[in-house]
Amino acid sequence: MTRRSNLLVIHNPASGAKNERRFAKAVNLLVSQGCSLDIKKTTGPGHAEELAHFAGKQPDAPEAVIVAGGDGTLAEVAQGLRGSDLPMGVIPLGTANVFAQEIGVANNYRKVAEVIQKGRQVQIYPGYADGRRFLLMIGCGYDSHAVAALNPLEKKKWGAAAYLFAALRVRRQFKNFQVQLDHDGKIHTGASIIVSRAKHYGGPFNAFPKADLEQRAFEILIMNNAGFWAATKYGLGLLLGSIESFGADRMTVTGSLRLTSDFPSNFQMDGDGFEKKVVEIELDTLPLQILKP
Repeated sequence: MTRRSNLLVIHNPASGAKNERRFAKAVNLLVSQGCSLDIKKTTGPGHAEELAHFAGKQPDAPEAVIVAGGDGTLAEVAQGLRGSDLPMGVIPLGTANVFAQEIGVANNYRKVAEVIQKGRQVQIYPGYADGRRFLLMIGCGYDSHAVAALNPLEKKKWGAAAYLFAALRVRRQFKNFQVQLDHDGKIHTGASIIVSRAKHYGGPFNAFPKADLEQRAFEILIMNNAGFWAATKYGLGLLLGSIESFGADRMTVTGSLRLTSDFPSNFQMDGDGFEKKVVEIELDTLPLQILKP
């Protein structure tokens, strides 16, 4: 089996001192196993995309682009690699690390190093929304408004619990939620809707058991009921793996979709928030190569 050793590592250093130690452990392990690492640190939003875009255009192109960061940094690199045959791997350093959970490496750095060097190169088709790739999900409703209200300092200190604090700050808005999903001319309405390519959500939660990155389909979760107590029940359902029993519907669809929300208009895509009223969604026409066990 061919062993990859010439690697570009795009590292987001904004994840804090704890993750710096985790990053150092992963790097030391790879170097001790004979890898040559070109480590590029990002300096702000959009820089990871730029570094990935130029990675395959250099005379001495690497064998793979490794993302040392969270799901947002991964989404940037995936966008930068659009049209490239370079495979993308991950050293998970984020809060939830949903993509790492998805491909089965999580925080096991021996497994991470093995996959980077000897893992399968698999072709997937990311989601594509208004000109940007997403690897995991796009949604509007409870989760997107929590993302919009998120305090970065709380996220660094408390990790995933910071999303709960953010949701509590905007809980009064929950009663006004109404999101529409248009698929093949049929309209579905809910208080919160998530369109996913991945099984996992928020880290370890298997919220979309039928999802498969290697299949060309979206899994959709529609939370029908609005309000703070409804949101609380959906959170409990997510923890228990029985969200349908609290008034949620599921769909598996192919083709293009449209998400619409007149009020409020916060969306989240792979954990990063943005404001819009209408988002057009489809599968990307260009594949992305990823490294999996």
